[in-house]
Amino acid sequence: MVNPQLETYRQPMPLPEDLMQKLGGGGADPDDHVENLRKLLQRLEEKGLLCRREKCQFAKSYVEYLGHLLSREGIGKGRKVDAVLKMPASTDVPSLKAFMGSIQFYRKFLPNLSTVAELLHRLTQKNVPWQWGMEQQQAFQHNKELLSSDKVLAHFDPALPSV
Repeated sequence: MVNPQLETYRQPMPLPEDLMQKLGGGGADPDDHVENLRKLLQRLEEKGLLCRREKCQFAKSYVEYLGHLLSREGIGKGRKVDAVLKMPASTDVPSLKAFMGSIQFYRKFLPNLSTVAELLHRLTQKNVPWQWGMEQQQAFQHNKELLSSDKVLAHFDPALPSV
């Protein structure tokens, strides 16, 4: 039980999807950005925190956030994809699970992922003997090709018709 004398103050961290959805349109007024940045820096200074200028970047056309590239055009895959594309073929269940977890991170960019990765997923189940043959290698390669495709998810625009 929480101490009833304590004041409850909660400011939850926003979900990445909620933040990315707010970026829709990407054409906010630069003056608004400057004002928001000024307020943020003021709050940091009030708490005794400082920003190192050499670690700050301003006026960029994109930003990398939680493994995603956010820009005016939409949301794209970040640099983490390169590491996944360089992964060698799996030799056991733990290495296959690591690969599957990596592609799962980018599931929103991979249409029909559950169908395409089903053959590999089957190998991670209990009581399924490890057998990496031509079919598994092809499925592995196909998943890497899907991941390397250059898909960008557009920001939702409520002014446009949707189907």
